[in-house]
Amino acid sequence: MTVEDVVDGDTYRRSEFYRDFARSNSREHMMIGLIGDNDHTIMSFFRGDKAFKAEERAEFARLLPHVKRGLQLRQKVHQSAVESRLAYAAFEAFPGNAVVVDRDCNVLFANAKASRTLARRGAPVSLSMVAAGGRSRLGVNGREGARFRQMVQDAAHGGNGAALRLEFAAPDTDRVGQLALFISSLPGTGTSKLEGSPVLVVIHELSQPRGAAPSIFSDLFGLSAAEGAVAAALLGGQTAETVARDRDVSLDTVRTQIRTVLRKTDAANLRDFERIGALLGAFAR
Repeated sequence: MTVEDVVDGDTYRRSEFYRDFARSNSREHMMIGLIGDNDHTIMSFFRGDKAFKAEERAEFARLLPHVKRGLQLRQKVHQSAVESRLAYAAFEAFPGNAVVVDRDCNVLFANAKASRTLARRGAPVSLSMVAAGGRSRLGVNGREGARFRQMVQDAAHGGNGAALRLEFAAPDTDRVGQLALFISSLPGTGTSKLEGSPVLVVIHELSQPRGAAPSIFSDLFGLSAAEGAVAAALLGGQTAETVARDRDVSLDTVRTQIRTVLRKTDAANLRDFERIGALLGAFAR
């Protein structure tokens, strides 16, 4: 619409807008269009010498839908950029080793901690360069490699995720090194069913336990103090016999407490409980 569609010329020239702004800035005539977006954006043209004609109004009407699509695209790109920055910041703030891969184990993102962990020699999980595109690929060495790749494939195509435990000869220590890998899909990323969703791989070092406090298990799962202590001890690599001896209780008591821990944490078995513990341990300070 033009100013003439809203008010007559004399009323417009008596208005405060005209006196304080339009007259001094050559805004004698103006043409205004509503973009039609959620922000109620207004686009306008002003000039002081002559009124806008019907042909100019028609051209303006044809332009508005293109402007609307341009604003929508800018908003979408901006939102995607913000979400991307927030996602990277969240992964970097994650206290554990976090790696995001595609269905073929090509690395889409690895936080700084994971990059340092995977750069160490002798670890059963490593990064290798892929010739095509110069990307890195996350792989598991040895006989568990094929199993790991299948777990990633399953998670990428809607699987519930999985956990994998690896043992290796840890350098400079007499203990057997152990890694727990937790694999889960990252849905809602807009990828096609054929490509699959990105997959999150959390790598936790069981051989260097960070000792999640027994109180954490009590608070999260409603374990008693004794049950929480047993849960924490099991994740530290101790056997039921060792726990019974250290706590000066019978082996039957410890086994009963273990069954209670599995039931309250909804863990199918001790291996599944280690998967849960690996995630908790990643947050232990």
